[in-house]
Amino acid sequence: MLRFALLGWWLVTLLVSAPAARAQILWQRAYGTATTNDFCSDMLPLRAGGYLLVGRQEAPARVLLIRTNTQGDTLWTRKYAIRGFGLLYTGRACEDNAGRVLVTGNGLLDLNNPFDSDAFLLMINTNSRGDSLWSKKFRGPTNDRFYDMTLGVSNDFVLTGEINTHCQMLRLTANGQTLQQSITAFCAQTILKVPGGFWLGSPSYNPATSKIYFMDDTGNIIRFKQCPANITGFYSLSLAEPGYILACGGRLAKFDLNMDTVWTRQLRYYQLLPTARLVRLTTDNHYVMLGENYTNGAREISVHKLDPQGRQLRDTLLQRGYHTDIGGLAVDAATGAYVVAASAWQGPIGRTDVGLLALRPWATVTATSAPRRPAVGPLQAWPNPAGAGQMLLRVRPPHPSATTAELLDLTGRLVRRWPATATVAGAATWELPLAGVAPGVYLLTVYDRAGQRYVARLGRE
Repeated sequence: MLRFALLGWWLVTLLVSAPAARAQILWQRAYGTATTNDFCSDMLPLRAGGYLLVGRQEAPARVLLIRTNTQGDTLWTRKYAIRGFGLLYTGRACEDNAGRVLVTGNGLLDLNNPFDSDAFLLMINTNSRGDSLWSKKFRGPTNDRFYDMTLGVSNDFVLTGEINTHCQMLRLTANGQTLQQSITAFCAQTILKVPGGFWLGSPSYNPATSKIYFMDDTGNIIRFKQCPANITGFYSLSLAEPGYILACGGRLAKFDLNMDTVWTRQLRYYQLLPTARLVRLTTDNHYVMLGENYTNGAREISVHKLDPQGRQLRDTLLQRGYHTDIGGLAVDAATGAYVVAASAWQGPIGRTDVGLLALRPWATVTATSAPRRPAVGPLQAWPNPAGAGQMLLRVRPPHPSATTAELLDLTGRLVRRWPATATVAGAATWELPLAGVAPGVYLLTVYDRAGQRYVARLGRE
């Protein structure tokens, strides 16, 4: 494992040689002022290119937005006061198809009543000046807040939160007009746009399990499913390869679109067990994940690379001084770099600063140690070899939890993947279509939910 410390400019070596560690870094930037604390709550890759860092500034209380290019160079910085708020916190950001960005937040209108926070929304235009278009406050008798949001099918904004003492779903136009506002029987911490509607992740601590809900595009809850007991909350939901969803909720979990659990993973670095916070699909169809861990009173960020079966391949530790807060994670489509946004104290500029750094994709870096590979089990498949006119391959599942099957050529190239479906998962015998598979020798590989691998050598005539 590589271990870095956020020092000096932003990232230098702690436990490995300086040239090798710095070779992992494509670029790094720091933003902030020496006289106040600057925080980052979200990082948004923009449709026009580059990134928008969303956060706040203390004393005086301001919403802080930093627009950068793809190399992290500042294009503009804007600070917005939300009238009446003496203390504020920013949350999530979402961009529509016209380049307008909606920012959520909450804070105190009355500093003498710290137990009654109110929510706000701020809409800005990501043009050369970052103009503010409108803002709106939500005041209820108790704490009001927005949890998450996404873009709807009609270029509107769909938000989840607690407003006026109730868990709610809110749909807004880019002009701030309310299209729909409804009370829900659960509080959704996360929301993700999927084909035909949305996934909503809701924690449930009694018993210690969480639930996933599917809501259609009109706001109707269609179905839900209880998650495994080791998923106790939701920090984020994100799209994996087609047909799969990744969830960060303490552990990292992978689901198919039927809400069935493919696998869950508790990752580790050294002897520590980080909390999974954000995960993204990489350009080589693997996953990169940010984890968070508290150790010796400090907060650290870990970066992990995983294969589609959730097996950890590489990891790196980011830390600086007392603690580091996660702001966001993105994968640069052009370079494959892992772009991490965070805020850290003590920052290189002064007090708490915002930072943005790009790590070289690990597919191009020699691993410090070979990943541990699980034992390979036998797999029964017939007919073998499969004749030219044979269009179906029959496979006996090696384990009740076996899910995805993959066909690889002898160079390791993926030729075909058969995900678990209602007609495959749980069946006594799988029937896998072979149409379009060229003559040759292949490796048929099946994984169960524990990550165990089963392989059969397959001939195609």
